[in-house]
Amino acid sequence: MFKFKRPVISNERGRRLLQFLFCLFLAFIIWSLHKLSDNYSYFFQYKIIAKNSLKGRYPEPLSQNTLSFRGRASGFYILQHKFNRNTPLLSISPENRLFRKTGNQNDQFYILTQEIKDYIIEATGDKLQLEYIGSDTLFFLMPEVSGREIPVAFRGRVTYREQYAKSGNIKLNPSTVTIYGESTLINSIDTLYIRGVIAERIDAPLSGVAELEKIKGVRYSTNEIYYSLDVERYVEKIFSLPIKITNLPQNRKMIIIPERVTLVVRVPLKESRRFSAESIVPVIDYSRIKESRDTIIAPLINSPDGEILYYRVEPRFVSCKVFEKP
Repeated sequence: MFKFKRPVISNERGRRLLQFLFCLFLAFIIWSLHKLSDNYSYFFQYKIIAKNSLKGRYPEPLSQNTLSFRGRASGFYILQHKFNRNTPLLSISPENRLFRKTGNQNDQFYILTQEIKDYIIEATGDKLQLEYIGSDTLFFLMPEVSGREIPVAFRGRVTYREQYAKSGNIKLNPSTVTIYGESTLINSIDTLYIRGVIAERIDAPLSGVAELEKIKGVRYSTNEIYYSLDVERYVEKIFSLPIKITNLPQNRKMIIIPERVTLVVRVPLKESRRFSAESIVPVIDYSRIKESRDTIIAPLINSPDGEILYYRVEPRFVSCKVFEKP
C-alpha cells in the first residue's frame, strides 16, 4: 500500500510565497482604488427637499416622488449611492414662483424639473456632473402652517467648585423664538429647550452657544441660542434676626412663633465686608395671610438686589396668629 507524504516547503520558499501573495493583494488594492477614482455614468435617484419662503406654507417639504437623472461621478460616490439603504436626499432652494398648485388641491404643489436644473447642478456640483434629467415633474405636499412666539428655557447640568455659586439667573439671547408649523402641532408647544449644557465644578463665568432641541415638523426663526451665567465666589454668614411684620392694619395684632429665625446667607466675597445683619430683614407681609386667624407661612427676605446669592431660613415656616385689637 502506497503512502503519500505531504510536500515540505522550506522556510525560504514559504517567505517568498507570502511576499508574492502580499504583493498580489497590494496590486489588487491599488488597481481597485485607481478604478474607483475614475468617473462613470450612472442613473441617480434622490428625494428633493425644496426650501421655500411661501407665506403660510410648510418651508421644507420633501418631494413625494423621486428625481431620476443621469450623471457622471467617481466610482466611490456611485458605490456609496448604490448601497445606501435609504433614498438619498438633495436640498435645493428654488424661487417661490416655481411652485405651482396642482388643480384644486389646496396643499398639493409641483415643480417642473427643467426649471430647477441649475439648482440641482449647484447642489451636486462637487459630487457629480449632471448629464440629463429623467423625471419631468416633482410633487410636494405643503400644508398650511402658522407662526407662534415661544419662550426658551435652559436645560443642562451645572455644578460649582467649593465656595462658588451662580450670581443671578442664566441669561438666554434670544429669550423667545418664533416657531412655524401646522397649527395643531405648534399650539401644543409652550416651551423650547436648548440642548443639554454640561459644566462641572466651574469657578468662572460660563457662556456659549447651544442649539435648540429639535421638534419634528417645526421650524425655528433661529436655531442657536447664546447663554451666559455669572459665577461668584461667596462667603457664608449666619445671623439670628427678629421677624418684621409689614402692612398690618391698626385694628389687628399678630403673634409670631418663633419671633426670631436663624438666617444662613451666601454673599459675594467682594461684598462681604459691607454686608451686615442690618442690610437684611426677614419679613412677613400681612396681606399674604388674607385675613386668616391662624396660619403657617414662610418669612421672606428684604435685601438690596444682587447682594445675596442664596439664603436659607431656619425654621423654614413660622406660625402666625392674628387678633383684633380690643
